Amino acid sequence: MKTLLIIFFGCIFFLQTPSLQHLRNVYPSLQENATLAEETHQSLIDLSKKDGVKKWAYKGVVNTVMAKHVRNKKKKKEFFTEGVTQIEAAVKKAPNDIEVRCLRLSVQENSPRFLGYHGTIEEDKAFLIAHFSETSSESIKSFIRKYVLQSEAFSEEEKAQFQ
Repeated sequence: MKTLLIIFFGCIFFLQTPSLQHLRNVYPSLQENATLAEETHQSLIDLSKKDGVKKWAYKGVVNTVMAKHVRNKKKKKEFFTEGVTQIEAAVKKAPNDIEVRCLRLSVQENSPRFLGYHGTIEEDKAFLIAHFSETSSESIKSFIRKYVLQSEAFSEEEKAQFQ
C-alpha cells in the first residue's frame, strides 16, 4: 500500500511543473540528495522560457546540481554548461529580480574554481544587500535569508543585514 501511494504521488508530481515555493523548499537539499535532484530535474524537463524567468532560473540551477550527481564527465559538463546558460538567460531577462540573482550567486559560490563561473559573486552580493529590504514577498525573503546566513561568501557584518 505504501508503495502504491509513493507511485501515485510521484506520478502527480511529474505531471505538473512544481511551484516556485516547492522549488525554494527543495533547493537547499539538492546538493546532498541525488534522488531529490533527479526527481526535481525530471519535473522540470518540459519547462521552457515561456513558463517564467524564475522557473527558468531554477531549471538552470537544478541542471548545475545534476552535474554533481552524474558520474560521466561528458554529462557533467553538459549539465553544468546548460544550467549556466539558463541561469544567465534568466538574469539577462530579469536583471533586477533578487531571487534570480540569489540563485546565480549560490551556483557561483558552490561551483569548483576550475570551472571559472565566479565572475559576478561580488556584484550579486552587493545586489542582494542593496535590495533585500525592498523585497515584499516573505517567502522570497525567507529563501534569501536562509541562503545568506549559511553562505561563506558573506561576512558576519553582511549577514547581520539579513536578520
